Amino acid sequence: MKKRINKLGLSLIELVVALPMLAFVFLGIAYMIAITGNFTTTEIAKAKTQTAANNILMLIKAERFSILNNLGFTVTSDSNGNKKVDTVVIPTDSIVHPDGVTNLKLFLEEQNPDAGSNISSGNKICVIKVIAPDFNDIQTEIKTVSF
Repeated sequence: MKKRINKLGLSLIELVVALPMLAFVFLGIAYMIAITGNFTTTEIAKAKTQTAANNILMLIKAERFSILNNLGFTVTSDSNGNKKVDTVVIPTDSIVHPDGVTNLKLFLEEQNPDAGSNISSGNKICVIKVIAPDFNDIQTEIKTVSF
């Protein structure tokens, strides 16, 4: 009568095959986690630029361009009367800054509408750009009719 031997455990060949397969699985998981982290940071920076641009738009709607002078931004006018704020850093303690941490820059300009546009005469286009230089210059641009 033959005695049966229970083989519990792994043989050396099974172990040699299983380890590289597990390594590939773990590398894939690590890559997915790394990509998700980078995606999230850029999306957060984009959301911060959008928030700052919307804050500036709401302030301009509420109190015209004079509010920008009160916030420390220098508003100039060109020969056509178009208002402009050259690219400046938004102070982190400003009420338009979304979090007080991220470096953000503001560019604002009024433009005359194109001849073929549907904007009535006398109105101008206001372009608000907020840029995040620390995140590969991610920017948000809002174009609206001046108020």
